[in-house]
Amino acid sequence: MVTAPNIKAGGAGNESGSVGMFPSLLNECRLMSRHAFSSGLPVPPAVIQVVTQYSDLNSARNSDRAWLLQALRRLSVAHQKLTRIVAPATPQTIAFFQRESNRGGILGFLGPVPLVRHLMLVAIVSIVAFICVSLSPDVSDGADAGDFLKTSGIVLLVNELFYLSAAGLGASFAALFVANRFVANTSFDPKYNSSYWIRFVLGLMAGLMLATTLSGSVSPSLRTFAKPSLAMLGGFSAATVYRMMARLIESLESIIRGDMRELSKLDARSMEARLSEEAAQERLRVVNGMMALKQHLSAGASAEVLHSRLDQVLQYLVPNDFDDLGEEPEPVPVGAAAE
Repeated sequence: MVTAPNIKAGGAGNESGSVGMFPSLLNECRLMSRHAFSSGLPVPPAVIQVVTQYSDLNSARNSDRAWLLQALRRLSVAHQKLTRIVAPATPQTIAFFQRESNRGGILGFLGPVPLVRHLMLVAIVSIVAFICVSLSPDVSDGADAGDFLKTSGIVLLVNELFYLSAAGLGASFAALFVANRFVANTSFDPKYNSSYWIRFVLGLMAGLMLATTLSGSVSPSLRTFAKPSLAMLGGFSAATVYRMMARLIESLESIIRGDMRELSKLDARSMEARLSEEAAQERLRVVNGMMALKQHLSAGASAEVLHSRLDQVLQYLVPNDFDDLGEEPEPVPVGAAAE
């Protein structure tokens, strides 16, 4: 073991953070080394030498600052190399598996991960419920089975429990299948435990909705399946049921938007027709004015009469919208405002 002179009394506070980091870093290096050896992964001898060299925690507590910084630097390099060796596993997951394996317990045979044990219990309960409820004579595969608009009472309750148990089978199957991949390569992260239970509850809801309320809106190919099969499929893939419901909402929105577009087109057409009618009336007025002017020219009317008729025609073409505003005020001379 590497030893070093004792630390001075005045410098104890400066090394407190480094001394606190040393045990966790050393422990993770030990766990990753054991995992790599037990998994048959090649580990460089220099890395094992560094981990063994600094395995005495008392040396970290009774050493000076220079020795402690050098130990942390060498351990951090060994930690990085071990992390690359054991990937996709992480030091946190390896420590988690080690801690849970040491606990054991009655359900230890179901694996070291508590979430997997709980999901397996839920799957077993779903299987038992599926078998027990299916023994009831009220369970049927008719068109009215589980339809809350056509049945009621115990018959409706038994059929809905039957669909829930089928959805629980599908949801637990999907959750265990996903968790098994992460448990197999030691990359399971316990911070995602809630996401598995959210997926399970969503599967229950999706399976029940698909078997009871949405079975009439699915494609004809899915209608050939029995309602328990639809409940199981909904529990297995809640995302599919979500996309199907989103597609239904999009279809309704497209219908409503289509109606609004038709109304806007009708409004635009009526506006165009009204503008065309007004333009035709204006053209007719201009034509009438020009015809009258032509008649006066043919009759040899005076210049005043011709000017008057011409002003009328120009007024049709360029209407004066400022007649009601009165005369334009005369400009005020500079300095008059002060008076």
